[in-house]
Amino acid sequence: MRWVIEGDEDSKVKVESSRIKDPLSNPFKKVGGKLYLELNDKDECVFLSDNKCRIHGELGSSSKPFTCRVFPYSFIQTPEGTYVDLSFACPAVTANKGPHVKEDQEIAALAEEAAARKKMHIATPKYNGKLLDWESYKAVEERILDVFNDTTPMKKRLLTGFILIEEGKNKPNIEEYFKTAKLTEINTEAERIRPSPGKRRVILSVVTAFRFKGKNKLAHSITKAATYLKLTQGRQVMVEGVGLIDPDKVSKVRWAEDGLVDRYFIHNVKYRKTLARGEIQDNYRIMMLAYASIEWYSKVFASVAGRGSVEKGDVEKAINAVDRTFFAYAKMLDTEGISPLLKHFLNSPDYAGAMLVD
Repeated sequence: MRWVIEGDEDSKVKVESSRIKDPLSNPFKKVGGKLYLELNDKDECVFLSDNKCRIHGELGSSSKPFTCRVFPYSFIQTPEGTYVDLSFACPAVTANKGPHVKEDQEIAALAEEAAARKKMHIATPKYNGKLLDWESYKAVEERILDVFNDTTPMKKRLLTGFILIEEGKNKPNIEEYFKTAKLTEINTEAERIRPSPGKRRVILSVVTAFRFKGKNKLAHSITKAATYLKLTQGRQVMVEGVGLIDPDKVSKVRWAEDGLVDRYFIHNVKYRKTLARGEIQDNYRIMMLAYASIEWYSKVFASVAGRGSVEKGDVEKAINAVDRTFFAYAKMLDTEGISPLLKHFLNSPDYAGAMLVD
């Protein structure tokens, strides 16, 4: 997976005044007025050596760019206070290791620095194109968490939430609707959604192609297009860092959810405040896309390893990979709005069936 690593002037000055950059040429580059760290021919940071950061090792943590120092955390400001988000692209987060956020003073300091650097997300929930007051938003979030805390398979929970949100946008009193909606009736309606495997294959092909890395923009675009076309036709494709993907074999791998899937999606709503980062409907569909992608990549990893069923390690790797892309989508939603192509997929009439029904 290709990382785009934003630098900053403070780190640039510290690095350039040291001997650490001697073997390198122009480790920082400016694109569109922003500084970025150069990548090597493996699409890794030029300061990465034996999977360790040379800046951290030779100059100390404070010399690293803020982007690197803050990982795996990010922050979102709400009327209730600041929430701390965790990137599941970090193996320690996926494994649920490390200190509790409330007990870590360093994280509080990073949150203050994020605010000073204007790297703090601001909760601006919208519903059906209109800004939503926080109390109404909380009614939406709490009901979705009620749905997600159920014991049924997550894909069924996601379908229930999908219908809940779609029906709520036409209600005159949003807060009252979400507090009183009868989930048993919505569950029954969710079970009637039928699959659309052709559209599912197209969307997952787009996701896979999006993640395929290349050495320059032209090669990157050509490789993505070729990957997309092969997968939509059900043909095998070699993906660097993953292996040979055979769509027919992948489709036969048995999928089983575990507690990590639950924790990931509950975190997305409760702490990442995904639904509060712009249009609720769009953000919810991004979570549906994330679920389908996690299932897809888990099966891919099992298939490449020659196994007929998904294991815990496959799910961990899939969530690590998908959450990097999720961050890219989340950032896009915060700033420029969702792309027209993705919007077209997300708003297609049978999107829910395509993504979440076997």
